[in-house]
Amino acid sequence: NADGWFGDDGDGASGEGILELLRTLCSEGATLLMVTHDPHAASYAKRTLRMRDGRLADQEVEHAAG
Repeated sequence: NADGWFGDDGDGASGEGILELLRTLCSEGATLLMVTHDPHAASYAKRTLRMRDGRLADQEVEHAAG
C-alpha cells in the first residue's frame, strides 16, 4: 500500500474511473487530499474545504455523493 496518492480527476469516462478508484482506496482506509475546481469531483469527498483568496471560505462534512 502506498502512503499517499497523487492524481488528476481527469474528464469523461477516464475521470469517472479515477474518482471510483479514489473512492475505493478511501473505503479501504487511505487518506486522500484532492485539489479540484470541478464540483462533480468534489462531490465524491466526505469533507470539502473551499478556499478563496488564500483563506478558508467554507466547508462541508459527510456529503459524499458521487
